[in-house]
Amino acid sequence: MERMGFEKSKSFTVNYNNTRVTATIGGKLCRFRSKLEHNYAVYLQFLKEQKQIKDWNFEQTNFIFETKARGAKSFLVDFDVLNLDGTFEYHETKGWLQGTDVTKFRRVAKHWPKAKMTLIMSDKSKKDADRLRQIAKYSERIIYARELFDPLKGMLNFI
Repeated sequence: MERMGFEKSKSFTVNYNNTRVTATIGGKLCRFRSKLEHNYAVYLQFLKEQKQIKDWNFEQTNFIFETKARGAKSFLVDFDVLNLDGTFEYHETKGWLQGTDVTKFRRVAKHWPKAKMTLIMSDKSKKDADRLRQIAKYSERIIYARELFDPLKGMLNFI
């Protein structure tokens, strides 16, 4: 295995073909890992300006799973959303799902049962159907970005 480039000290990284975006939105400099994250931040800023949410932050909360179990040890959530009533929601954007995503949502639900998690998917996909059913058990809601952004095309110039 080591001759093939899989040394024990090396980690395997996946190339998701995302376009990274660095932008200042609402006075906040953010380095987004994908266009979906960037577009969702613009959308959240729009909601803030419309006084539908109080504020939002990008990659502020990191859930640490202090277990000896295999798999995900932490979960850096994409967006913290502060509602008008002072409650927090955590929003995670995904283009497609992996098994570790289900594990992260399940562990947050187990260790922080009051945390409200929302999944924002780029689009509906049949290949994600099983994992979406699993995540639905542990999240408040699942939103599809296409359905969210399409009605706002005339008002927002980010798509």
